[in-house]
Amino acid sequence: MLVGRTAPACAGDQELIDDYRSVYGAPGVAAAVIDGSSVETIVRGRDEDDSAVTPRTPFRIASLNKSMTATAIMPLTDRFSVDDPVVKVLPEFKTADPHHTKITVRSSSRSSRPHETRSS
Repeated sequence: MLVGRTAPACAGDQELIDDYRSVYGAPGVAAAVIDGSSVETIVRGRDEDDSAVTPRTPFRIASLNKSMTATAIMPLTDRFSVDDPVVKVLPEFKTADPHHTKITVRSSSRSSRPHETRSS
């Protein structure tokens, strides 16, 4: 994931994507270059089914959403704490299970899998 301010998409951005694929051995990449209200997509390569990558190709990102959320949220922490309930910032936020009303930004970045403990 490359995040930062950039000029409008140009040949240099496409070369950057090609270089990324080469360095990391990525078979396919879909990237968005965002400049204000302008969004340009750059797609390269093939997906795991050997189909051409498109702007709508789904990619398995594992836990990458956690770092994406942190990147988006951290500049806003002067307005709220990562330990505040999400509903404090987004009152319309609802969960399917009413027992999980105290979800925070910090808790949403943890695994939902139970932690195992080893007995000695």
